[in-house]
Amino acid sequence: MITWWTAGNIEPGEGFMVVIALGMVAHGGWSVAANLLMATNSHSGFAVVLLALTPLNALLIYLGAAAAGLSGAGVALAVAEAACLSAALYAFHATPQKRMPFSTIVPAPGR
Repeated sequence: MITWWTAGNIEPGEGFMVVIALGMVAHGGWSVAANLLMATNSHSGFAVVLLALTPLNALLIYLGAAAAGLSGAGVALAVAEAACLSAALYAFHATPQKRMPFSTIVPAPGR
């Protein structure tokens, strides 16, 4: 698929695809946890960590690509997504007392 999409300019190997798939799973996990944090207004601590991780992750991916090409970028991306997943899960589990239990959620007036 990538070979077709890039008109043959990029031909990733199986290892790259596995690493990218792992990164996608990690991204899916931390984006769900981040949405839960935002929905319960418990996201401020995670937002600060994500703000710090974003430029570090970009640098890590750049260095990985410079050192090992596409494979290095893929591994660095998976590591970056795993770091974001770890931060989101830590934030989610560290602040349960701040989140409202589902039983206290009431519908808006008029609904």
